[in-house]
Amino acid sequence: MPTRSVCLALALSLVGALSAHAEILTGATDPACQAAAAYSDARRGAEILVLKDGRPICETYAAEGAPDHAMELWSGTKSFSGLLAAAAVQDGLLTLDEPVAKTLPEWRDDPRKAKATIRHLLSLTVGIRSAIGRPPEYADAIRMPLEADPGQVFIYGPAPYQVFGEVMKRKLAAAGQPADPYLYLKRRVLDPIGVGEMVWRRTP
Repeated sequence: MPTRSVCLALALSLVGALSAHAEILTGATDPACQAAAAYSDARRGAEILVLKDGRPICETYAAEGAPDHAMELWSGTKSFSGLLAAAAVQDGLLTLDEPVAKTLPEWRDDPRKAKATIRHLLSLTVGIRSAIGRPPEYADAIRMPLEADPGQVFIYGPAPYQVFGEVMKRKLAAAGQPADPYLYLKRRVLDPIGVGEMVWRRTP
C-alpha cells in the first residue's frame, strides 16, 4: 500500500450532549483545523482526527470525546462498508456495477430488484425504505420491497447496507473464506490500519 497522504476524519455528533468548546491537541495554529473545530463545536461534535502520512495534523476533543474514550459511531459504520466494498473489489470478490441478483437469486424474478447493483445499495439509491436506527436482519432486509426503480431516488436508511452484508456473506462463502463480513473487514482494513479494541454490534 503506498504511503501517500491519508486523511481520516471522524466527527461524532452526540445527541443531547452539552455544547463545549473543543480542546485542540494538535493543529491549534492551523486555520483549517481551527475552522474544523468551530464547525464541530457548532454541531455538538465530540472528536476530530485528521492524519497525514500517518501523523495527526488536527486532533480535537469536546464534550465526551477523549483519546481513550470509545464512542458509538452509529451511521459512521457506513463508511466502513465503503472500505469493505473497496477491499472486495481489490480482491476480485465483486464489482460495484454488478447486479445484486448475481449473488442473491431471490432478487432475480422481481423486475425492480433485478436491475439493482451493488453501487445502488452503497449509494442508498436502490429504492428500499427502512427505519433509521432499526437495522433489519440480513434475511429481513433482502425481503423488503423496492419503492422506486434503482438509481431514481435517494432514500436514507440501514436496509441497503444490510442487503450488502448478505451479499458479502455469500461472496465470502463462495470464495472459500469465513462467511462473516466483519472478520473480512477486520483482516483487510481494521487490523492493517491499527484499529484496536472495539465492540461491533451485530443487530439491535
